[in-house]
Amino acid sequence: MRTNIQTILQAFIWLTLFTPLATWGAIFTAQTTTEIESALAVAATNGENDTINISSGAYNLTASLIYQSNEDHSLTIQSSGGNVELNAQAQNYRGLYIRTNTENAHITLKDITISNGRVANPEVGGGAYIYVASADITIENSSFINNTESQLSLPANGAGLFIKSGGGGILLNGNIFRGNQVNGTGGGLYINSGINSNATLVNNIFDKNEANIAGGGAYISVITGTLTLTNNTFNYNVTGDGNGGGGLYARFFYNHTIANIFNNIFWGNTAQNNIGEDLYVMADGNKNNTEAAVFIANNNYSSLGSDVINNHFVLANNINQDPLFTADLHLASGSPSINAGTDIAPSLPAVDIGGALRGSQPDIGAYEFQDPNDSDGDGLPDSYENQYAFLNSQVSSDASQDQDGDGLTNFQEYQAGSSPTNTDTDGDGLSDMYELANNLDPTKEDSDRDGLSDSYELDNGLDPTDGVCLPRICGNGGSAGWRLALAMLQVQQGPSPQ
Repeated sequence: MRTNIQTILQAFIWLTLFTPLATWGAIFTAQTTTEIESALAVAATNGENDTINISSGAYNLTASLIYQSNEDHSLTIQSSGGNVELNAQAQNYRGLYIRTNTENAHITLKDITISNGRVANPEVGGGAYIYVASADITIENSSFINNTESQLSLPANGAGLFIKSGGGGILLNGNIFRGNQVNGTGGGLYINSGINSNATLVNNIFDKNEANIAGGGAYISVITGTLTLTNNTFNYNVTGDGNGGGGLYARFFYNHTIANIFNNIFWGNTAQNNIGEDLYVMADGNKNNTEAAVFIANNNYSSLGSDVINNHFVLANNINQDPLFTADLHLASGSPSINAGTDIAPSLPAVDIGGALRGSQPDIGAYEFQDPNDSDGDGLPDSYENQYAFLNSQVSSDASQDQDGDGLTNFQEYQAGSSPTNTDTDGDGLSDMYELANNLDPTKEDSDRDGLSDSYELDNGLDPTDGVCLPRICGNGGSAGWRLALAMLQVQQGPSPQ
């Protein structure tokens, strides 16, 4: 027994001393600017995968926040709950600088606002600068507001956010880029994506950004890999007398690069040279007469430009109609963008930027149309949610839950008219899930109204959906209910007298 205890203790000591620290991970909580700076400094050299949780509040920066590391470990910077704003106060420094040089040094930024950053040429990334050699970058639910470059005499890139990746994936989901200005390319966003690096943008808003050369809203350059833009909104961005792309300028170097641009709104964007005011695509970036494969479908735009449009350039189901925005870029009632998207769009998000469910017929743009009688936009009217204690008209996630555990979500129960608290609403012995899957009515014991319950018809080889029984019982047809009743009566009483 003692030998076993010694063996266990020795194993524990060995694991404690020699297991890499990265398996543990370090978590920091920061409530002041100084604590954020200290956490970044420690995280750069502690040999661990680090998470920095920043308490809600406005943080007035007096210098750039800097993370520069050669370690092969990840970094996550996120709000611990509530709004977090890193305000560079327009004092000639950016809000955040991140640079890593290893394969697993993944960078994640969540629920953070970076505002009023300014850089002087030749610096780039007024709000935030992120460089990775080959790791992944994830930016979610964050905002980049009113960032600029302070000297407008020479061009720079990416006033709001600058991203450069030698490889790895780039994901931007649910972010807002607004009021950023640069004397170069990419007013709101600049992405330089490397070899075999996939960039995906879903549910983002680019609003009133400016660039002097190209890509007022965003400039995205892809060497090889796939660029996917799904359900984004580009509104009133501006580019000067340069290369065009007031809303978006996308550049692809090699012919095995793929662009999927689905369900986006590009509206009111301008370019002084009138080239691709909403959207400009350079499909043959290396000028070798072999262009990338470009798919542009179910978007709403008025002006598209490209260096080449041929059989590698596919346009389908796009519209050119005023999307009827509200002041906050939601869709107003009657918008032509409502239900105009496609559910086969690559990386289609399940919810919109505000958390409202997309549904099987998604709208175009970052926001789904929100019914004024559905406060949380989850497809369940407020009046319906108020009937049940487990539903909340201010919380959209409850629509996708399954309260009674019958395999149907609360939203599916609402659509079907079945009870979200009863697995067999009509009490016919068949579950709601089974009835819907077999084209039966879960609210009626007798779906085809022929006088026989669904369960009885199934037990006796009849079709519970057609209102007619089998010929061997009903003769040449007719109502299964009365013919079967007549047959049973004849069996009990004998044949009718002649």
